Amino acid sequence: MKPHPFYTASNCSDPAYSLRFTWTGWLAAKSCLFPSSYVLPGDLVGRWESDELRLLEAETSGKCARVLFSVKPSLSPIIIATLAKGRLQYELRKWLPDLSFSRKVSLRSINSINRDQVDDYLSNQVKKDCFVDQKYRRKLDRFTWVERNAAASAPTLSRSGRYWYDLHLVFRTAFGLNFTPNHEMERIRDTLILISEKHGHRLRGYSLMPDHLHIALRGNIGWSPETIALNYMNNLAYAMRRPIWQNGYYAGTFGDYSQRVISRLINS
Repeated sequence: MKPHPFYTASNCSDPAYSLRFTWTGWLAAKSCLFPSSYVLPGDLVGRWESDELRLLEAETSGKCARVLFSVKPSLSPIIIATLAKGRLQYELRKWLPDLSFSRKVSLRSINSINRDQVDDYLSNQVKKDCFVDQKYRRKLDRFTWVERNAAASAPTLSRSGRYWYDLHLVFRTAFGLNFTPNHEMERIRDTLILISEKHGHRLRGYSLMPDHLHIALRGNIGWSPETIALNYMNNLAYAMRRPIWQNGYYAGTFGDYSQRVISRLINS
């Protein structure tokens, strides 16, 4: 019998998040070029808003379109890419009926900080905290791990294109609970690794602190940030046999490049 979830979208209805993606699409070979003065129409922007995709920046050049969105946690990368391409293609066909995008599309997670900065942030969690007991600090060090690997930049490939989907999640303990570096923290760490392997998330790093947990991962592109966060929260709580987290979470995207770099590309 499947256990009843401690954490759901309804009781974690006010998460903190910063989720941004840049979608890039190329017109099919038979399609004409974008006109140099093309501007996305307001009704298209409004339809994206109703889909919970907030347009931040857009640029069309030649056969390429780049769009930067801020999104809600309930949208998976596959859904984002589908809505971006479908809505834009529908709008463009109003004046160019034969226009279509090729399968060569990409979706890339970004934010104000890049992958190296997230790696450094997780690596320094224990160091930056003011622990007087050095023995305790050394025990906590065992529960921080970061993968620094160039291969982590490779995209996830699918029929619909290439995806870079990197998430930083943070969960805080509830009821004044503080973990100590013993078998409880080992169980949380080991369960975290098992969850990522079971559901196709590539774990990029973690830092388990006495009152909170940081996770960096390459997500399954069919899963929304909300689904991923709730899955980890519940499975970790099941492993501890009780609810251990506050009813909320932080979810943020990051990537190889910062948003400043992507914005420069879009506006160049």
